[in-house]
Amino acid sequence: MLRPQSLLLIALGALLACVAYFALAGDASDAGDTRAGAGARGARSDTGAVLALDSLNPEGTRADVAKRSSELTGASRDSELERARSAGQTQGARFDSQAAGTREAVYTPSPGGVPMAWGGSLRDGNFRAKIEGAKVILSLGDRRAEGLSNENGVFEVQWVEGLPADVRVEHESYLDLNLAAHELEPDAEFELLPSATIRGRLSPLPPADANAGEPARVDLWREQSKSGKDWPRISVLVDEYGEFSFPDLDPGNFSLCAFAGTWAGRLESGVHVDGGEVRTVELTCAKGALLKGKLEWAQLPPMDNAELLLASVTGKLAPNGKGLPKVLRTEREIDATIDEEGAFILEGIAPGSHRLLLETPWGSRPSFGIDIDASGDEVEREFKVQAPGSLTGYVLDAKGSPLMGAVVSVVRRKDKRGLSSALDAEAVADDGSPLFAGPVMTDADGVFSFGIVPVGEELLAVALVTETSAVGAPTWETVAPIAPGEARTGVQLRLEEPRYIRGHVRVAGALEINGEHLVGASIRAYISNDGREFAMGADYSEEDGSYQLGPLAEGAVRLTAQLEGYIDESMRIVVASADFSDVDLYLERAMSFSGVVVDESGAAVSGVRVRASVDDPELVLAEKTKDKKSKSSRSKQEQKESTSKARLTTADEFGRFRFDDLSSDNYYLTVSSPDWELVRTAPRVMSELAAQAGQNIEVIVRRRKSAERCSVSFSVLAGLTGLAPEELEIRGLNGQVTVDGIDVHATGLAPGHVRIWLSAKSCVSKAIDLDLVPGEEYPLGLVQLSPGAQLTVTVKGESEVLSAKVRLLGVSLDDGGLGEGVRPPKFSSIGEGRYRVKGVPLGNWRLRVDSKGYKRYTNPFVIDELKENTTTSLEKKRP
Repeated sequence: MLRPQSLLLIALGALLACVAYFALAGDASDAGDTRAGAGARGARSDTGAVLALDSLNPEGTRADVAKRSSELTGASRDSELERARSAGQTQGARFDSQAAGTREAVYTPSPGGVPMAWGGSLRDGNFRAKIEGAKVILSLGDRRAEGLSNENGVFEVQWVEGLPADVRVEHESYLDLNLAAHELEPDAEFELLPSATIRGRLSPLPPADANAGEPARVDLWREQSKSGKDWPRISVLVDEYGEFSFPDLDPGNFSLCAFAGTWAGRLESGVHVDGGEVRTVELTCAKGALLKGKLEWAQLPPMDNAELLLASVTGKLAPNGKGLPKVLRTEREIDATIDEEGAFILEGIAPGSHRLLLETPWGSRPSFGIDIDASGDEVEREFKVQAPGSLTGYVLDAKGSPLMGAVVSVVRRKDKRGLSSALDAEAVADDGSPLFAGPVMTDADGVFSFGIVPVGEELLAVALVTETSAVGAPTWETVAPIAPGEARTGVQLRLEEPRYIRGHVRVAGALEINGEHLVGASIRAYISNDGREFAMGADYSEEDGSYQLGPLAEGAVRLTAQLEGYIDESMRIVVASADFSDVDLYLERAMSFSGVVVDESGAAVSGVRVRASVDDPELVLAEKTKDKKSKSSRSKQEQKESTSKARLTTADEFGRFRFDDLSSDNYYLTVSSPDWELVRTAPRVMSELAAQAGQNIEVIVRRRKSAERCSVSFSVLAGLTGLAPEELEIRGLNGQVTVDGIDVHATGLAPGHVRIWLSAKSCVSKAIDLDLVPGEEYPLGLVQLSPGAQLTVTVKGESEVLSAKVRLLGVSLDDGGLGEGVRPPKFSSIGEGRYRVKGVPLGNWRLRVDSKGYKRYTNPFVIDELKENTTTSLEKKRP
């Protein structure tokens, strides 16, 4: 039973507990109200900052507004913390911990954070109109969320509170907006700029059976370089009416071409569109030409089943010349499938000059020029293929005895391939027996035999030791050119005594002392032979950093070391009669840094080429301006080292770029783009310390001012043949020039006076003068190049041919010439005292010949035929 005193004590304890509970609850409520008030004030500060900045700077960008409002928000939160600290030490400590916990919950990128609804609005960047139906996508790693804007331009996306994300906004009528690792501020507002559209139709429409199972399509390339090597491509299908459309394009210049199976399209280049513009084009498409080819042996091969070799030859038809962009040249390449009789058929060939490239298993690569005059033509051609040769010899060890089991290879001297490489392709007959193979192994008498080897060029026969053979260093022997069908015998290969190189791979230290060992580094040895390097041996560094290369032959050797995360290193040594020990290689740690390319509004810019160089581009430009005659005041070695340190990369869709494996130095960043240029006030230097600290550099660019460019188009024919001129060369145009068959398109030309020079094989050069008005197009129609003569002059002395200087001099118009100021192409020597010039206009000339020790020869000369040959005898000068 409880005593009355006990009951009194229990009641008193309960009363004290209730008082403590309500006191703590009141403190917590006050602290919560303080946090809520701070958050509300922060939100109001955010909104007020955005409105104030918009009103004070109506042209301010959305990134600037977001950045400054973020700074104001942080300042208000910091001020709340300072006021809490000033309220008292105990209370301040409690507020600091709670506020820090709140900020951590908001800003820590934790995938398991508090869900939130992030939203904002979208407006037209030109007219401030609300944008409906835009897709807003948030992504980070595998996490992805998206939402659509409504009729008021308002969107909402479910995300994690405080977690930054890559933001992408897509709309078919506006340029895509990309923001990398964006801090999601409340009530965000983004501006979208109108995109461009190119649409059109094919004329005429290809028939359905021309597609060969593939629907007709149109490819569009963005012209971002003169070579056309890396133009990004977009493809769309053509509908039943021959119409196509490319919506949502960035402003700029584009090239288009149609593809429809056996029908070939003509390239349409320099199609320029601005933001919000809809451009309509008509693409020409016609039935392609047909080539029926047949391979024939020029000589019979020295082997059985020779006829089966023709089926092992592969072929490719590729456009010839430099006029087409590389992306289109690749699209127009056609692979040839050759049957056992050497026959093949190629369809859908576009008009123009082409080259058939054949690849034979024995290393021969013959090529043949093919001209297609017009669409729909059928061409039949025979192509002579030189037969391979054969090679037989024997291998001796270092003591001069026949060596069994040695591996022998044949390497083409002009190929940059290792000595261990070989013609290892194989062909198999119907019964399964090999027709040829390589490399081969020597028999018991040390004899090796190759049934098929290349002809007409120097070869290297290489002998390597194996685990089962006697130890010896590799050896090789130069094999003189083998005639087609020849069976060469008697080649002797004698192995040398082996030599070895041993050492360690270490980390390069600042004081050039022994650094830590590196494991897994790739070590290779290259030996020089007649100005070329061939791989001789390879190894990987062990746990203690050690390596061993060998067996090696005597001679100059270059060692290379490679390891991921380090700069490649090389050194040269001369291998003599003894082994090398303690040959250590030091690798420098590589530097890496990354960044993002954005425009002045903070939006990501994709596809821009970023260049990192150790040379300040402004200083290089100043040096070039100071001394135009000299490319640079630096030495050639300095220029080579600077060029080796320059690196290029391309920004991705969120503008991000990264450079790896850089040597330690400060790097200047520049951009290369026809549409964007660097904002000079932006930071553009990445220092070594910043890279080590992992700083992300921001490269700010702006759109180039659109200049009123001009375009010129014309068709060129050779006057004698009426076909496309061979080796057509166009000079004097500073824009993008493409040659598609006989059609020439020049776009992006600066206004003003231009002189277009046209030259071609066996044609007279021609000049066209134009005064270009800004924004105008100049269709010049048909341009014919007159046939030019070929003149060959043989210069002789009293008893021998001479080395001389041969020229043609102009004759005045009164004397039946073209004018004394006219100069034809220069003569070139073709050997044995003969000199030749092509493309000379018909008419009256003066022939002048000068040779040391002989009197000058100058006489009238009439060229009235397309091929002229003359011999000039010079008289010796008097003593």
